[in-house]
Amino acid sequence: MHKILFAANGEHIENLKGRLTDIDNVSFHSILQMKYLTKGSLHNPIFGTLAARKAIKTCERLAKDHVVESYCFLGFNSFLLLNLMKLYKHEVEIDINLILHNDLSANFDWRSKNPFVKAFDLRTSLTLNMPNNLNIVVLELGIRESLLEIYPNLKKNIRLLEHPILASDCNAGKPFDQANIKIGFVGHCSKNKGFNTFLDIAKRYQSNVVTFYAIGQKESGSSDDNFDALERAPSLSSVPRDEYVKLVADMDIICLPVSTGYNFVASGSVLDAISNAKPVFILNNNSYRAMQDKYGEIGILFDNKENMLETFSSAIAKVSSNMALWQKNIQNIKLARTAENIEFSLKSRYRSEKANSL
Repeated sequence: MHKILFAANGEHIENLKGRLTDIDNVSFHSILQMKYLTKGSLHNPIFGTLAARKAIKTCERLAKDHVVESYCFLGFNSFLLLNLMKLYKHEVEIDINLILHNDLSANFDWRSKNPFVKAFDLRTSLTLNMPNNLNIVVLELGIRESLLEIYPNLKKNIRLLEHPILASDCNAGKPFDQANIKIGFVGHCSKNKGFNTFLDIAKRYQSNVVTFYAIGQKESGSSDDNFDALERAPSLSSVPRDEYVKLVADMDIICLPVSTGYNFVASGSVLDAISNAKPVFILNNNSYRAMQDKYGEIGILFDNKENMLETFSSAIAKVSSNMALWQKNIQNIKLARTAENIEFSLKSRYRSEKANSL
């Protein structure tokens, strides 16, 4: 049996331990996040490189008594990528798997004007040719296509794993009452995620029938906005998980006017909506269009923020007649992405590929 060494900060370890009580081949190791491995900014090439090398050495130290077949990093920045490319390009027997989270999306929404910083950021690093044993794992449909439009050099390095959903996190949904429609914005209440547009929509369309809720933490450094149009304002600190799940379960629609940077990131908020059988009002991009092409409509795709703001009332009018179809398609996604089903699918695919290679 393969041994899995899971290294993360203490909070992540505690969250995972309770879910893996029936698996005995995983050992847990508490480590520091990269931002604590240097005194400077991780955007700075000097400090970013130092932090990346320390992180890699920590992984190698933990694995020194084992024959390593694969390293999997649950997120990466440009400096981790560049150093892994350099250190492991000749270690062809070791697979390096890098899961793409928000780093590239954030880099497209904000980029330093400093040419030295830009020369080493993720948008630049991804233009390099990468060794065959390095895989960038994307967690949503359509992201691979978005990447290849800009980085055709990555064709052999991108792998898709549709973001798993834990069956224990899923809820069946609630009956829809068209006289009391609750619309929620979930997750970090940031400009990148479209919270400003959500607030504008709430100010224009809130009524006795349609109410709006912010289920997430206020963006650090944002100016104090007028939240009178919201039944629930953004929290000043992170929303406890149990409270978050209960609030999401009480919504009817999840509204996310996300930025174009979300072409490059799997939205955990969309997955939270799906886990709780909530249709989404969201901006059209490669990911959500691909999800709709595969599974059917799970809500309404808007062309852009202006279109969402102007046509929101007509979208609300479509909810009652479409809710049953949306929830049926959402259920199909939940079934396809439940972790247990993905595990079975991956094992079947592995057996098939192995048989074909003989």
